[in-house]
This record gives sequence, C-alpha cells and structure tokens, in this order.
Amino acid sequence: MNNAIEQKYKQDQLSAAGIYFKLNNPAAYQIEVFNSLDSTNNILKTRARENAISGTLIAANAQENGRGRRGRGFFSPPGTGVYFSLLLRPNPEYDLSQKSPALAAVALAKAIDKISGKNTGIKWVNDIYLDNKKIAGILCESELDFATGTIAYLVVGVGVNVYQPKNNFPEQIANTAAAIYPIAERRSGLRNSIIAEFLNQWEIYIQPNYSEQALKVFREKSILTNKIVNIWHNNKLLQVKVLDIDDEFELLVELEDGSTKTINHGEATLHQE
Repeated sequence: MNNAIEQKYKQDQLSAAGIYFKLNNPAAYQIEVFNSLDSTNNILKTRARENAISGTLIAANAQENGRGRRGRGFFSPPGTGVYFSLLLRPNPEYDLSQKSPALAAVALAKAIDKISGKNTGIKWVNDIYLDNKKIAGILCESELDFATGTIAYLVVGVGVNVYQPKNNFPEQIANTAAAIYPIAERRSGLRNSIIAEFLNQWEIYIQPNYSEQALKVFREKSILTNKIVNIWHNNKLLQVKVLDIDDEFELLVELEDGSTKTINHGEATLHQE
C-alpha cells in the first residue's frame, strides 16, 4: 500500500462520532463501533436477549465470521467495507414482518446512490448490485416472543463492499462480487456516511405513508424483472420468468407451464449464472 493510499486509509476510519454526526435523528440510536467482531448480527442478537434497546447499532471494521443468507459466509476484510447490525423492537408505527428485508434493500440502495452518485440495482429480495455484480447484502433475523406470539426483536444486518480489497475477493466470489470504489479512491469519512445515510433512508421508508414510494423504488431497481431465473422455493429448484414485484414485495412469476405464482421466500439467481 503506497503512502498516499495509506493516508486515505487512515482518514476513512469507522467511528460512532462520525456516524452520529451525519444522522438526521441521532437521539434514536445507541451506536458502538468495534475493530473486529465474530459477527455483528450474532453480537446484537445476544444484546437483544439481554434487553438492549431498539435503535442499538453495532458496527465493525471487520468480521471474523460474517454471515449471509442460507448460512453462507460474507467476506468481511478489515478496512474495505462496512458491516453493521441494527436492533428493532415492535413498534405500532411500522411492521417488523416480511417487508423489512425489502425496505432495508430500498434504504441501502438509496443511501449508496446518494453518496456515490451511482445507480444500484436490487436483486430480490435484499442484495444490492452494481454493474451486474453484488456489492452489498442484508440479513434480517428475528426471534419470537412465545408468550405473546409476536416478534420480540428484529436484527437488520448489512454488509457493504465499499472498496475493492487489496488482494481482490476470494476466488469463489471473484466473478460475482464487486465494490463501490477501487481502493485508490478512499475518501475521508465515507464509511461512516454510508451507515448514517442508510439509517436516514430507513427512517423514511419504514413510515406507512411511504410504503407506495418504497415499492416504486424497489420495482424500478429490480434487476430480475422480465428475466428468466432459477429459484429455490420450498426445497425445489424452479425455472421461472419474473413478471413483477407485487404490492407485498413478493415475486410474481410465470412457471414453465404458463401458470403464474407468487413467491414470498426463496433465493433467485439469473438463469445464465
């Protein structure tokens, strides 16, 4: 790493103060930043069971065991990305159910667009793409309160590849993963800004009166619409054509026999992948 890049590296350090400074509503959050953690989701779920308050956010400069959907790992090297988790508890003003992953995807895509000036896409239900490669993922995990039958808490975990890693991505994801910026374009305070802007956008799109706007953004940014995809659904691999995103952020697809089906969970990949 040359001296100029090393200096920029030092300037773009994660800090709670740097995140708070960019927030529209800093009083709503309790932020902790760590150099390295096992997994921000794992740590925050433990905190949630210990009665951490809604709005608690844990961010890390690196994760030793970052996780994605279906138990896959999320590559989380030091200094090149942002890895954070937000704790939410039941609130009558917003729904903690199945819409949360999609709303988080909308908030993250809008945040990255605003800060970078680029135009991201969303791969249903909550992966963020740039130039046909994945730059960010979201993992939402909740726990049920068995006494009430309601959700006790929701953890929204976010991982963003901000800068290209010095030694590139691991071989198994090198052809499908990308970063927002090359490492030479490090900017002072950028990673703090991404976290803060996600929270600012999240506060907008979880409001009930913004539900139609959130759906509009999701549909406009969907990279699967009108594409043939393979989707794992109920332990079956289906090949379908994506027709639209319905009003519940579910996937409306056409099956091979010409019939239509609504899919509310599963994992889709473009057929050519």
